[in-house]
Formats: sequence, C-alpha cells, structure tokens
Amino acid sequence: MRFKPQRRVPFVATDRKRELYRRKVLDGLGYSQRLMPEHQPDVDAEFARRAAARDQAQADWRDRRARDWREFRARFYALTPEERAIGREKMRAWNGPLEPGYLAHAIWGRKK
Repeated sequence: MRFKPQRRVPFVATDRKRELYRRKVLDGLGYSQRLMPEHQPDVDAEFARRAAARDQAQADWRDRRARDWREFRARFYALTPEERAIGREKMRAWNGPLEPGYLAHAIWGRKK
C-alpha cells in the first residue's frame, strides 16, 4: 500500500494573532466593560485552549485516517487472490490522491 505521511503543524500564537483576538473581543464589549480589567480578555488562556483544541483535532483526524486505512486494508485483503491482483493493478494505475476513499473508489467503484 502506498501511504503519504502527514506533517504535524503546531499552533503558533503570533503577536498579530494575539492583537487581532484582543481587538475582536474588545469590539464585542460595551464601552464601560472595556475600561474594567476583569472584562479584559485573557489572551494567553485563550491561546492555550486553542493550542490544546488543535492538538486534539489533529489527533482525531489521524485516528480517523488510520481507521479508514484499516478498513480499506481489511476489505482489500478479504478479496480473493485474483481480485486482489486486479485491485493492485488498478492501484498502480491510479494517479489520484493516496487516500483510502479514493483508492476504494478506483478499485470497487461508487458505493451503492
């Protein structure tokens, strides 16, 4: 099976992102709330939450992708040897994305 590894990209909190977030939150507050320190956004806490959410989303996406590959391989190796040979030829000829859904479509066609 051909497999294309995916790069892990960490969440980067730049000064520009911090300023845009702070401005967005302040724009949603009334004038008197803008002057009170307890209503000021805690930018560091928000960006820590976003970083954790991004890490979790990437982990979920990797888990889903691995599950899709496992399902594809299980379905592929359940074929007879003759059917697998035909499937391998179709995979070798496939020029599209190296994803289990696309390869399944190339081998078995559209799901009914």
